[in-house]
Parts: sequence; structure tokens; C-alpha cells
Amino acid sequence: MILIGPKGNIIEGDQILYILAKNAINNHKFNSKIVGTILTNSGLEKSLKNNGIQLYRSDVGDKNVLQLMRQTRSIIGGENSGHIINLEYSPSGDGLMTALVVMKIMIELGKSLNELSDGLELIPQFNCNIETDLQELSNNLITKISEEENSKLKNGRVLVRKSGTEPVLRITVESKKETRANELIDSIKTQINQA
Repeated sequence: MILIGPKGNIIEGDQILYILAKNAINNHKFNSKIVGTILTNSGLEKSLKNNGIQLYRSDVGDKNVLQLMRQTRSIIGGENSGHIINLEYSPSGDGLMTALVVMKIMIELGKSLNELSDGLELIPQFNCNIETDLQELSNNLITKISEEENSKLKNGRVLVRKSGTEPVLRITVESKKETRANELIDSIKTQINQA
């Protein structure tokens, strides 16, 4: 699910999680913990921390998010794709329900979507898929490449993972500098092609 702000700007899953979590602080059922995934933007994690809220990361997928939500007793969780789970209302993602909860917050506070996401600074994410034979790539090699590339990036993050749905290696780089992100992606591509 995505929402559209008053100026046509897109409000994605990480922003929706921020709005829900920040506005659940006074809810007695909210334990100041939310669940995202390994793809959740680091900017969200930092902004939540500034509000006294802890982010837990699961593997990608609603079932993984829900499992970690139950383990941490979180009532809010979701993915940056917009799959949001709010256990206060339902044990599964429901876009219509999430939209209604966000609209309720907007009405109660008299704020627009843009105003509700004030204080959240997401780090630009750059993504690339490499078609490859995943069986040929060891998990150790992928971990090694991720760690090496992360050590080259001061303010950001590199994530390299096998797709669970198609024969591709997925690369995500968080960086405020697009040229630096592209350099890291090219470096990873070279290492994978040489493996």
C-alpha cells in the first residue's frame, strides 16, 4: 500500500510505519517496538530511535514480519513495500484498514500526511538485480561481499541477498551520494561475475 500526499508525493511503507509508530506512543498496547525487514530504511530506524522506539528487523515477507512481531510483542510491523500489519486491528496486512487508521490520525491531529512524517529523513536507496545461478553462489561469499562493501561506506548500508522468488541476486545500497552507490553496485557486480 502507498498513500499520496497533498502535493502528489508518494508516502511509502517506511513512512507509514513511522506515522503509525510515532502516533502509537500513548497507546497502552504499544510497547515502543516495531518490526520492519532487512530492507527497512536506516533513516527510519534512526528517526524511531530519536522517538524512543526500537526497530526489529526480520527477513522479507509478511510471515516473517508477523513471527517477529509476536516474539517481540509488537503491534505494528511491515515492509517498505507497504505491507503493513497492525495487530490492534488484524493479524494480517490490510491496506484499507491501514489507510483508515492513518486518516483517523490525520483527523485527530489536524495534520496532513506530509506533516505526520515530519522528523523522518530516509536515506536514498539504490537497487540492482543481477541475474545469476544462485546455486553457484555460496552464502559465505555473499556475506563476505556484503561485509567488504559495507566497510567502504561511512554513512549508509549495503545489502546483498538472494531473491526468494526468482534467480537473481538483489543489491540494495543506502547512500546520500548516488555516484558512490553506483560505484559500490559496480564493485559487487564485478565480484559476482568473477566468482
